[in-house]
Amino acid sequence: MSSAVLRPTFGIASIGNAQSVRIALIPFQPANQPRVLVVAIPTLGTSGVLRSFGRVALLLFPLSLLLTAGISAFYVGRSLTPISALTQHAA
Repeated sequence: MSSAVLRPTFGIASIGNAQSVRIALIPFQPANQPRVLVVAIPTLGTSGVLRSFGRVALLLFPLSLLLTAGISAFYVGRSLTPISALTQHAA
């Protein structure tokens, strides 16, 4: 590793049989000797969490819209009941 890394650098790399990892290159200088700390973590778990979250969001978003529409229709109907009764009474 060269000492050309002047500030922390982050990215994604491939290892072995196309498994991807997130990497961080963090430069530091103990006793005036430039060094680089390399940290890597597999993205497999992260990708799985994102896929699961996407599936849950895809299910819950339409469900929450339907629930909101139902509650809104209920309260609008209740709030308009006195007006419709007044209209019928006036007719």
